[in-house]
Amino acid sequence: MKPSEMLEGMILEGGYEVRKRLPKNLDHTGGNFSVCYVVHKAGKDYFLKATDVTFYRGGGDQATRIRDSMTVYTYERDILELARMHAMTRVVRVLAAGDVPVKIGDSKTGEFEIAVFYLIFEQADVTLRDKIMATVPVEAIDKLRALHHTAIGLRQLHSQGIAHQDLKPSNVVGFMPAAGDGHYKVADLGCASLRGKPALHDGLTCPGDRRYAPPEALYDAPAHGFDRRRFGADAYLLGSLVTQIFTGVSITRAIEARLPEAHRSGKWNDPYDQLLPRLLEAFDAVLLDLRPDWPYKKEDTKISENLELAVRQLCYPDPMRRGHPRAFGTLDPLDLNRYVSLFASLIHRASIAERSRTMELERIAAAGNTPKAA
Repeated sequence: MKPSEMLEGMILEGGYEVRKRLPKNLDHTGGNFSVCYVVHKAGKDYFLKATDVTFYRGGGDQATRIRDSMTVYTYERDILELARMHAMTRVVRVLAAGDVPVKIGDSKTGEFEIAVFYLIFEQADVTLRDKIMATVPVEAIDKLRALHHTAIGLRQLHSQGIAHQDLKPSNVVGFMPAAGDGHYKVADLGCASLRGKPALHDGLTCPGDRRYAPPEALYDAPAHGFDRRRFGADAYLLGSLVTQIFTGVSITRAIEARLPEAHRSGKWNDPYDQLLPRLLEAFDAVLLDLRPDWPYKKEDTKISENLELAVRQLCYPDPMRRGHPRAFGTLDPLDLNRYVSLFASLIHRASIAERSRTMELERIAAAGNTPKAA
């Protein structure tokens, strides 16, 4: 058993009681290189993410691994504190951070202590992945709201030089009050990078989940420069999120499935530039395949057209041409403000489309006909 798996029943600094370890699930936030718990304080539950030296992916002797694992934890903690200081309303808020010694071993082999590092957050009600996988369908307009909030969260991070690099449905969490509209926040900054402050994982071409990574990362051909490489990856992941929540398709997997075996990652050994024409052909074919799945095609074609266009711009396989065309040549070519505005406008159009759909169903019902399922 890892030290991080032995916290149940402990009372941590600040009076947080560790009550229940959450099941291990690689598709849930914090699930890859940590152990997650529900903790309790003053009648309220919170979310705890714990890690220790045994989760560290690097090499070296024991002293190096301990030092580097503490560096990884401190780096994430400091980024979260930066987000808190700048009041990033669409990024999860860290409430407490610290470490606790855990004894391992026994009287025969000898006991010794290992430090477990932890972060405590506000407790979300659901992840976006949970919402997508639920048996009750999520309304398209609610998916647009989730995208809008996520784009705001990424924009807030980027404004302070922070790249997330692991955006996926399980790292977007929802807060659903009993009354009123819910809201979403970006979570899990364990793979994040801060401009001007190198992270130990900065040497990895793919710091986050490879299943969602942009193609240049999979082919070990990252773009040059912090913004194009790291903010460009975030732009791709945002576009990928659009396809996942509306079509159920991972754009990365769909593109690779369209390629001949010899052109897939792990097989292709020639320069990335030579592969780009094939990637663009596969990308175009995937977008064409997804076209029937976009929402509101009957009520307002502009919604589906703009969603497809956003994916085309955000997920463009050439990282140097990724993003909104009007931002090229500006000081911020990967400015996400344009997509924050786009998703806000699509929510407005969707609300009109929803009213139009309701009125049409009421008209049919009034005429004595049975309305068809939407």
